[in-house]
Amino acid sequence: MSKQRPQPDIFFQIKNGARPAAAMLAGMQLDLFSPLDSGALNTEELASNLGVNAGKLGALLYALVIAGLLEEENGYFSNTPETSEYFVRGKAGYIGDIQKIWYSNLLATLKTAETIRTGIPQAEYDWASLPEDELMVLYEGMSAGDESQAEWLSSQYDFSKFQTLLDAGGGSGTFAIAMTKIHPQLKATVVDLPQVTPITKQFVRDAGAGDKVQVVSADLTVDPVPGMYDVAILGSVIQTLSAHSAVQVINNVSKVVKPGGWLFIFGSGMLENSRLSPKPAVEQNLLFINTYKGGQSYTEAEYRDWLSNAGFEDFHFRFDDLTITARKRH
Repeated sequence: MSKQRPQPDIFFQIKNGARPAAAMLAGMQLDLFSPLDSGALNTEELASNLGVNAGKLGALLYALVIAGLLEEENGYFSNTPETSEYFVRGKAGYIGDIQKIWYSNLLATLKTAETIRTGIPQAEYDWASLPEDELMVLYEGMSAGDESQAEWLSSQYDFSKFQTLLDAGGGSGTFAIAMTKIHPQLKATVVDLPQVTPITKQFVRDAGAGDKVQVVSADLTVDPVPGMYDVAILGSVIQTLSAHSAVQVINNVSKVVKPGGWLFIFGSGMLENSRLSPKPAVEQNLLFINTYKGGQSYTEAEYRDWLSNAGFEDFHFRFDDLTITARKRH
């Protein structure tokens, strides 16, 4: 009896998986979820509201229904509880601007073959040379989830004992701003490259947080960081660096964490030692190789070695949440 021939279904399942993401990004770019929050609309009404082509819009709306991002009844479309909470402009939970970085990231991963072929990242994020307007767009997208991240982190760990916080490589500063709002006793310092900090200062000014958030320009791989801190944050930083630079940054940050103080590392660039999980870190590695010269996801063993050598202990790896905590040795 001949062996049954395998079917190619898996290829089409993987390929078709990109379509819901494309539909979601289009909906976010058009901001079509915001007008739907006032009530259900049909295709023509929504197209008129958005100033777009109704004939083309209909295809997207039904694709969003299939993706679970809209509800439909008798030709009228309305938000789901999730899109109402997070994709409606002006609401407290709004993260719609994150589409700016999601779209950029999606395009970057499509260049994987050429990046591997040449050994050169084909969609490099070079913070030192990007024009300020392009940096602003990137940081608007990257910071869209910072408030939610700050709320989640605060719900999982006790920050009431901390007075000073270092957000190392803090980009726009929106995470530090959110943390000082949640924890009024905190004073925060955001450190990032000189090319980035003008944007950080603008975000801080716009938030009226200048009395709580200080901004410092420094290259964390080589420059000393001023001050001493009860807690330090490295959010989505290590994954952008080569292993050598990652060690330098962790060592530099360690120097300004008080004995007994804490370090929190989070981001989608941490792998279990098998390198096969967690799934987001494995998949995000394709983004990192396309966007950074040396950036990649690193393993638990690598993090443990770097942190221990930098003077940290009491490591706790939460791979489901992509978070590492460590305490500075006394």
